[in-house]
Order: sequence, then structure tokens, then C-alpha cells
Amino acid sequence: MAAVARVTPDLITLDIRMPKKSGVYFYRELKTTEDFRDIPVIVVSGIVGHDIDMEGVVRSFLETAYMPHPEAYIEKPVDGPRLLETIEEVLSSSTSGNG
Repeated sequence: MAAVARVTPDLITLDIRMPKKSGVYFYRELKTTEDFRDIPVIVVSGIVGHDIDMEGVVRSFLETAYMPHPEAYIEKPVDGPRLLETIEEVLSSSTSGNG
């Protein structure tokens, strides 16, 4: 969160499993902080690809009635061109929605 406050990125790619802090908790903190809640997030995780039941768990933590959905999900291993395409799509839709 300190890095987000210093830089205020245009977009965040977020893994679910991170050292020290869960990506789910980071996402919740980000989306409940007024200055950061409009930053688009792409969830990048290997969890979804390895366990279909875990996909439901992850989505239930991220997609609650009071929490906005992440703009996209990318499964690990990450395909570079697909990631770039997704980033372009998310940034394009976020700028067209704000302008």
C-alpha cells in the first residue's frame, strides 16, 4: 500500500499468494481506500488453474456485494501477449468510462 501511495499506478496486477500479506486482503484494503478504489486490478494467480474449487473461494472473497469485482483474471503461468492484451483492454475501458 505504501508503494501505491507513492506512485498511484494506472493499473495493478495482483497475485493472491504474496509474501507477508494475502492478495485478497490487499485487494480489500485497496478497494476500501477512497484514493485507490478506482485503480483497476488484474488478478494473476496460479490458484485458479490448479483447483477449480479454489477458484470459487477466491472469487467469493473478491466479489462480494460490497466489494467491486477485479477488472480481469489471468491464470498462471502467464502468457505475455495475453497479459498485454488484457492490460490494454482494462486500461482502455477504464479511460473510456472516466472520460
